[in-house]
Amino acid sequence: MNDHKAHIYTSSVMRVTKRLETYGSGDLNDVNLLKLCYKYACYSEDYETLQKLDKIVSDLQMKDNDVCMDISNGNFLPGQGDGGVIAPPQEVTNTAPNVSDGSISLGKDDEAHVFSKQEFTSGFSDAQGHGPGDITIKSLPSSGELLYDGDPAVPGQVLYIPSLLVYYRGQAQAYIESFNFTIFDDYVEGPLESNLAQMSCNVADSTNLPAEVGDNTIYTSNRVITTLTLEMFTSQLAPPYNDPENDLIDAIRIDEVSQANQGVYKLNGVDVVAGDIITREDLQSGLFTHQAANTDAISSDTMSFSARDEGSLIWVS
Repeated sequence: MNDHKAHIYTSSVMRVTKRLETYGSGDLNDVNLLKLCYKYACYSEDYETLQKLDKIVSDLQMKDNDVCMDISNGNFLPGQGDGGVIAPPQEVTNTAPNVSDGSISLGKDDEAHVFSKQEFTSGFSDAQGHGPGDITIKSLPSSGELLYDGDPAVPGQVLYIPSLLVYYRGQAQAYIESFNFTIFDDYVEGPLESNLAQMSCNVADSTNLPAEVGDNTIYTSNRVITTLTLEMFTSQLAPPYNDPENDLIDAIRIDEVSQANQGVYKLNGVDVVAGDIITREDLQSGLFTHQAANTDAISSDTMSFSARDEGSLIWVS
């Protein structure tokens, strides 16, 4: 084989410029020199690529001396120029990346949403294969609050740590709000900004609904004191106490005590009257009682009450 000079062009698959660069040259029959130039100059992070390029250099002495190599993709190409020397690559023109809209959701029990980088970059694409760079807030939602690291976000703010961005709901009722953002590519020689994308915030209704309560009939004997328990105003009602959010009963309120009663309802030993509030703790402590009439005849004592749950605090009867 005749002596011919050949250049080694290498480019890492991780290289942001995506351009080939010359790292060494030598005679085609001097395989050791070519390998040495390659191994110490190429910084590809892909082991499979390293093996492929190593084999290409080894195979040079088996090829026609008018064959050159394109190490950037591992293909043998027809010789270009004297001695099979590959021509230097052309400059790569960077173009702006593209970003699609995103969305997040706040459920009924959610007061805030902490963003992740993935929620912004999942729709990122770049024709040159660049990755996403700086994320920039371009506008603010008109309802709710957008905070970055605890402070109100402002248009033009760069999200260096996207997880520091938090959106807080603006009202209990359901609504949809949004703000705009862009993403630069990570091209080190001149990053470009993407199109304007929209992040939608879908907020569910968080209104706490009141509980539902039924009635109860309790049978007792004359001259007997009965402790009115929490269960008598919850599970033993017909229908039973029920709250859409599973909130516990907070209290009952005495709305009316019948004037025809012969027995007496008492709270901690004191006769109850309309307007008295008996808490869940009072019921659990056995402070609400009924003292039956001192008579041998059948009698019926009645009272009406309302109850509220600890979430909505709305009285229902």
